[in-house]
Amino acid sequence: MPPSNYIAGLGRGAAGFTTRSDIGPARANGDGDADVNHKFDDFEGHDAGLFANAESDDQDKEADAIWDAIDRRMDSRRKDRREAKLKQEIENYRASNPKVSGQFVDLTRKLHTLSEDEWDSIPEIGNYSHRLY
Repeated sequence: MPPSNYIAGLGRGAAGFTTRSDIGPARANGDGDADVNHKFDDFEGHDAGLFANAESDDQDKEADAIWDAIDRRMDSRRKDRREAKLKQEIENYRASNPKVSGQFVDLTRKLHTLSEDEWDSIPEIGNYSHRLY
């Protein structure tokens, strides 16, 4: 029979450890009336509703109003930057990828100078997709 304080493998450097199954489920600071089954909130974690039962005073309302104003201002600044960036990206895209109709504007403006014979010499566009060579 080993001594009561004997830990197997301690002589080889192994130390005793405790697992969750040894001690049972965790409790919130030993508070017996705490709701251990409340849902986990993605934003606030397990602190969701921590102050849900606390009363708010005028200072709390003032602080909330200030933070709401800051949030609106920051959102507005982000929106302006986001829209300016999108506008610049669209302009860059259009500059590097012009429309086909825009590529021939100078040529179509010159068409009014063609004579009737020159118009007649322009070949008709046909369907040559099934043409055998």
